[in-house]
Amino acid sequence: MAYELSGIRKMYQEDQYAHLTQVRGKSALDKKELMDMLHCLPIRAKAICLVNLVTANRPSEMVRLKISDFDLNNKCVHVYLKKQKRWHTKRLTQEVTQAIDGYIREYHLKPDNYFVGGCIRMDAMKAQPSVKSGTIVFCSVGRGLPGTTSGKAKW
Repeated sequence: MAYELSGIRKMYQEDQYAHLTQVRGKSALDKKELMDMLHCLPIRAKAICLVNLVTANRPSEMVRLKISDFDLNNKCVHVYLKKQKRWHTKRLTQEVTQAIDGYIREYHLKPDNYFVGGCIRMDAMKAQPSVKSGTIVFCSVGRGLPGTTSGKAKW
C-alpha cells in the first residue's frame, strides 16, 4: 500500500502531470473598489484592515501589536516576528497613519493598549484595548473584511 502511494506521488512530480497540482490564488481586487469598501468601515475596523493590508502581518503578529509599537511620525510599525525571534520595522503609508491616528484619538488609546484590542464583546462589537486578543478571535471577528481572513462578519 505504501509503495503504491509512493508511486502515485512520484507520478505527479513528472512534467506531464504538473498541471494537475497547480494551485491558483484569488484574483486581485480593484484598488478603487477596495478603498471604497475600506472608507465605509468604522474607524477601528478601517485602521486594523489598512495596517494588515500594508504590513501583511500574520494574525498572531496583529494581536501582539501595541500602540507603542507604532511610530506615526516616521510612518512605521515595529513588529515582533515570533518565528524569527526578532523585531522587524515595517513602513506605513500616509493614509494608514491617518487611520491609526483617528482610531487612537476616538478610542482614547494609550501606549500600553493593544492595537487590535482583546475580549471583543460580540453583542456590541466593542473592544477592550487593554486586553490582548487571541488569534482565533482576530480571525473570526475579522472575517470578510479587506486585509483579514476570508469569511463574513460585521464590525
